[in-house]
Order: sequence, then structure tokens, then C-alpha cells
Amino acid sequence: MASSERDCKPEPTPIEAFIRETARAVAREEIAGALAGAAIDPFVLVVDVLPGDRRHANRVCRSGAIAGAKKDGRNWVARLSAVEAYLSALPVPEPKMARDVDPVAAKVARLGFGKKAS
Repeated sequence: MASSERDCKPEPTPIEAFIRETARAVAREEIAGALAGAAIDPFVLVVDVLPGDRRHANRVCRSGAIAGAKKDGRNWVARLSAVEAYLSALPVPEPKMARDVDPVAAKVARLGFGKKAS
């Protein structure tokens, strides 16, 4: 018997071919799903996402307020979803009224339009 006859694999049956193709398709979908999930929730520098200065970002990460934050050299990194969850958990301050922000409008509201300030 020649060596080329021993190395030949038998032709797969139709059911074996179907199972292999299905397994390949499922593997492709799983890999694509894993890659898509990684692209949606990337690691970010916390100081770039949080408002405020670097000291505030470092304090928040050091205290453990951002889940999964890790120190990478001098920078803190975390998943974007974890930083957004921290930001959404912060209390929202009540907005000031427009007349409190603008000093001219506040003066007009106090004194009335056309009256002199004494």
C-alpha cells in the first residue's frame, strides 16, 4: 500500500459536513460578538472623562467609587461604562434661576424697570 493512499482522509458524510459548517458559523458569530462587545465598552483614561482636574479623578478612583478602576503608571483607567455609571449616580444640583445668574436682570427684578438705584 502506498503512503498516499494512507494519508487520504475519507469523504465526510453529509451530516458531518453539516455539523462542521454549523460549528464554523457559530464560532464566527461568537468571535464577532466578543469583538463587538470589546469595541463598545473600551478602557478610557478616567481623567479624560470626568469633569474637573486630575486630583479629583485620582481621589475618586483611589476611594473605589469607580468600579474596576486600575492604576496604569500615573494614570487611572477604567471601562467607559463604569465611569458613566459613577457620573449618573452623582446628585444633580438644582439649576439656578436665570435672574440669579445675570446681575443686571436680578437688579431689574429687585428694583423694577426704570427706577434708579440709590
